Amino acid sequence: RSKALLRLAGTGGMVSVALPASELTPRLDRYAGRVSVAAVNGPNSVVVSGEVAALDALCDELEADGARARRIPVDYASHSAHVEVLREELLDVLAPIRPATARVPFFSTVDCAFKDTVGLDAEYWYTNLRTTVRLEEATRALAEAGFRWFVEASPHPVLTVGIEETLADLGPAGATARTLPTLRRQEGGLDRFRLSLAEGFVNGLPVDWAGAIPTGAGTSFALPTYPFQRERYWLEPSVEAADVTSAGLHTADHPLLGAVVGLGDGSGMLLTGRISLTTHPWLADHAVSGTVLLPGTAFVEMLNRAAEAAGADRIDDLTLIAPLVFPESGAVAVQVAVAEADGEGHRAVTVYARPETEADVLDEEWTVHATGAVSRTDGVPRPAGSLAGAWPPPGATRVDLADAYGRLGELGYEYGTAFQCLRGLWRLGEELYAEIGLQPEEQREAQRFVIHPALFDAALHPLAMGELGEPRPGALPFAWTGVRVHAVGATVLRVRLTGRADGTASIELADASGAPVADVESLALREMAQDRAGLDGRALPLWNVDWQPLSGLDNGSAPVGWALFGPDHLGLCTESPDTALERLPDLAALLTEDRTAPLPEAVLWQAVPAGAGVGEDAEPPAVVHRLLEETLAFVRGWLVEERLVGVR
Repeated sequence: RSKALLRLAGTGGMVSVALPASELTPRLDRYAGRVSVAAVNGPNSVVVSGEVAALDALCDELEADGARARRIPVDYASHSAHVEVLREELLDVLAPIRPATARVPFFSTVDCAFKDTVGLDAEYWYTNLRTTVRLEEATRALAEAGFRWFVEASPHPVLTVGIEETLADLGPAGATARTLPTLRRQEGGLDRFRLSLAEGFVNGLPVDWAGAIPTGAGTSFALPTYPFQRERYWLEPSVEAADVTSAGLHTADHPLLGAVVGLGDGSGMLLTGRISLTTHPWLADHAVSGTVLLPGTAFVEMLNRAAEAAGADRIDDLTLIAPLVFPESGAVAVQVAVAEADGEGHRAVTVYARPETEADVLDEEWTVHATGAVSRTDGVPRPAGSLAGAWPPPGATRVDLADAYGRLGELGYEYGTAFQCLRGLWRLGEELYAEIGLQPEEQREAQRFVIHPALFDAALHPLAMGELGEPRPGALPFAWTGVRVHAVGATVLRVRLTGRADGTASIELADASGAPVADVESLALREMAQDRAGLDGRALPLWNVDWQPLSGLDNGSAPVGWALFGPDHLGLCTESPDTALERLPDLAALLTEDRTAPLPEAVLWQAVPAGAGVGEDAEPPAVVHRLLEETLAFVRGWLVEERLVGVR
């Protein structure tokens, strides 16, 4: 039958739609048989098939209405009229089949009834390919008949979502029923199969272990015969700080930061910590393109703790300069430096880190990973926002999260269990609403965090998926603005994400009752260069140098407000005196205290090819490279000093 389908290759397609069949079917009438319902897998899981052009039009229509529609990677239309051209061939090639009665009862999704398998002849298998798959109806019948386990025997679970929807819709009749996958994509061996058996076993599924694990395969142990709650008696790795008071420090009482000390000259304070994948194993579940990184929300968490220590309650801005990459072994030392307040009450904050070594403390170079500023607001509590009413918001359309973390993995976001906190997602106009919840293993530590980084990170997953724009493979949180926390220690959050015209997003967080937890005025994401993601915990800058097109130059002249430093090889100042092109001895002249003129719109430096009769004797690449190094060092120092962020 599969070989016969090759005749249909390129003539059609199939689409998965997250709508009830009763709502979708009337939409198909306008396509006059060019699109058919191929399968009804659940109350909100339908597959349609048909002509490519008609499917494209249907997808555009559904997406315009906010409904989820995903193309299935096939180029033919099963369970539609396209199959009818294969009828005679299939009846001929399948004619030799002589089915027999099976020992296992067979429930047909063609007839939606138990069927003697002696009737599974050529005509049945053609009908099976031509007509609609009635999986939802079959699931309901079996659950109502008392069946409690639905095991999907396939290389990857795709039907369990529809089955779970059906069981949930049944109410009490489906409340005790369970689904179980067997294998998963890229996990097709016996280890995965036995793990699935174990998952079913601890939830009450009877398993013949003697048949599953042949004699001689290893030592046998008596396994529990009931679902059990684990209680560990072994010592867990501790992240508690030692008695830092003996070293003249104060404990920071935070999972990521162990100590805090005020600087002797009164210029600020320093918070320090030690982070590793041994003491913080949940961090190993946050990887981008195969590299374990400290999540951007952990930097927000550290600045929130630093703000608290400094008497502040708002993160004015936070910019990630370099992702913090964890080494394969060992720990990373972290410092959060908080400067004294300026005249307007803002305190500059810088986050440093370096791999922990036994070298002299002055030998190892620290990397600046983030810069920002904190301040104190008037302390007025934030009023209840849009998350305090009915949940999910009335009129919102559910977004299909089937295999959401598999799709994120394809974009480079390799989230382990600790970070898989996204429970539900809805769309309402141009806004997204999400429900997220910490995994049980991480809930115990939630009270020690301001907002647990794994929970906060999950609020950003819809952005990475492209639900507010295009998918952003490998994009990381880059620039945060206006972060304010109203409550701490949450384990479940409601989230509102709103896209902005400049490509950023605002974020609102509330607890399960809708009470405010935190809000972010804007967050910008930026892609991380894939070839720079395998470093050993050193600097991994998000800054990049790029050529930008400039306008305003015409016949060698420059507009007013530009400046030039270095040699004037092209004679811009002599040939075009009316342009008032400012001459600078060096870049530092821009920041002299006695400067009264406004900063120029742009600064020029002229590079002339070797052998042109003018300019430096050095080869052009060396000259340009040296200039770029000096310029970038100057600009970076200026940005850090002035707390200017988001500047390219």
